[in-house]
Amino acid sequence: MIRFKFTFFLSLLVFSSVFSQQPTQIIRGLVIDNASNSPLPFVNIFLMDTNIGTTTDSLENFALNNVIVGR
Repeated sequence: MIRFKFTFFLSLLVFSSVFSQQPTQIIRGLVIDNASNSPLPFVNIFLMDTNIGTTTDSLENFALNNVIVGR
């Protein structure tokens, strides 16, 4: 009986952790000035209503990692 309880608890723990993970995505891009059509380095990028953000690099590229799908 103890072995059954342990096996049941372990399988419940494994399945709950697998199904509770949310799919994530990476958002990548390039920031360009609309007026001059030139790239903009070191610009801050944030997703609205979140604390997820990053800064463009010296080549004007950015990447937001681990963004929950649908955000």
